Amino acid sequence: MSDLPLRFGPYLLERRLAVGGMGELFIARRVAPEGPNGGVAGRPCVLKRILPELSERPEFVARFHEEAALAVRLRHECILRVLEVGICDERHYLVLEHVDGPDLRRLLSACWRARRRLPVPVAIYIAHQLLGALAYAHDLRDRDGEPLGLIHRDVSPSNVLVARQGDVKLIDFGLAKTRAAAVSTRPNVLFGKVGYLSPEQARGYGVDQRSDIYSVGAILHELLTGERLVNAESAADLLELVAHPTGPAPVSSLRAGLPPELDRVVARALCPQASQRWASARELQVALAPFLGGMPLPELRATTGQAVVDLLGPTDRPAVAGDDPAAAPAAIEVEGSREPTERRARAPRARRRPDPGFRSGIDTVYGARPDGEYRVLPDVAVLPPEGAVTERPGLWRRLVLWMLGATLLMLIILQGLR
Repeated sequence: MSDLPLRFGPYLLERRLAVGGMGELFIARRVAPEGPNGGVAGRPCVLKRILPELSERPEFVARFHEEAALAVRLRHECILRVLEVGICDERHYLVLEHVDGPDLRRLLSACWRARRRLPVPVAIYIAHQLLGALAYAHDLRDRDGEPLGLIHRDVSPSNVLVARQGDVKLIDFGLAKTRAAAVSTRPNVLFGKVGYLSPEQARGYGVDQRSDIYSVGAILHELLTGERLVNAESAADLLELVAHPTGPAPVSSLRAGLPPELDRVVARALCPQASQRWASARELQVALAPFLGGMPLPELRATTGQAVVDLLGPTDRPAVAGDDPAAAPAAIEVEGSREPTERRARAPRARRRPDPGFRSGIDTVYGARPDGEYRVLPDVAVLPPEGAVTERPGLWRRLVLWMLGATLLMLIILQGLR
C-alpha cells in the first residue's frame, strides 16, 4: 500500500506484511493520546484487519468475536498472544504480539537455500515447545471446570513462529473455525494446509486433539529430515496420499545418526489410526525430551535463536514471493557419504492471484474432499518487494500458445487458397 503509514483507530499502520482470504496483516504501533507527549508510542505489534466483505456477514462477525475472545484467554509462553479485539470504521481487527523472527516455513526455506539442516536438538526443541502449547490449549477448561475441547486444526509451518531470541510461538489458535468460515460459502472445501492434515481431517471426518498431534509429527519429520512427509505432482494426488497414508520411511533412513528410538516416537505420532497415536500432546512432549541432547531449555532457546540469525540475519526483512520451498526443488545436505538429493513438487496454480509474483505452494492451499471437486484457494499471499518482476509463463504454456497460433495461421492460409 502506497498510503502507508496510515492511522487506523488508536494505531498507526506502518507496513503491510501479507494479505489473505480473511484479512490483511500490518506492522503497527499504538498512538499515544493527544497532548504534550502525543505521538507513536510502545513496541511494535501486528494488526490483523478483517476484509470488508467478511465484515458484512453477521454470522462470520459473531463467530469471529466469540473465538477471538477465547483466543485472548490463551496465556502460554508458546502461544502468540492476542492483545486486543476491536472495530474501527466498520472494520473488525485483532492486535497480536509481535515476534522478531520468521515462520517455520520461511526458516525451512532458508535451510534449503543454504543446503543445510537444522541441528537435531533444535528440531526437537521446536517440536517440544510446540507440543507444550498444544498440551496447554487441549487441557484448557471453562469456568465450570469442563474441558473446552480446543483443537487447532491447522498446525503447519506457516502457523509456527521462531524468534531470533529462540522463542517458539504457535499462532491462530482459537481462530481455526473462523478462518474456515471465511471460505464456508465455497462447496466441497476442506480447511487446512493439505500436506500437514491428519488422514481423518483430509477425509472430512470428525477430528479430536490427536489430529493436531499428527500434524506435529509431520512437522517434526520435516524438521529432522529436510523432506516433506508427503510429496505429489498435483494437489489432488497430494490430498489422496494424505487421506490414505502408507506410513513414512523411518527418519533415521533419511538422516544418518538419528537413533532408532526416535524412529518409533515419530512413527507413533504419524500413525494413520488416531487410536494408535500418542494419546496427548503432553505424552508426546515427554517422549521427545530424552532427544534434546541433554541441554537445558534456556541453552536450547539460545541455540535456536542463533540458528535463526545464522540463516536469516540479525534483522528481519519483508517476506518475498518464492520463499516457500514447495515452489523450488528442495535440495538437502545429506550427511555421511551420500550425495545431496533433489526433489521437485509442482505447485497448483491458484485460481486467483492476490498480488503479482505470488506463488501458491503445495502446502498452502485448501483442498476439497476426495469425493468432491478440488478447489485451490490461497491462504496467505506473501507480498513481493516493490518493483518485483512478475512470474513469466512456463515453457509448456508458451509452447501450447505458440502451437495454437501456428494452427490458426495455417487455417487462415488454407481458407485463402480455397
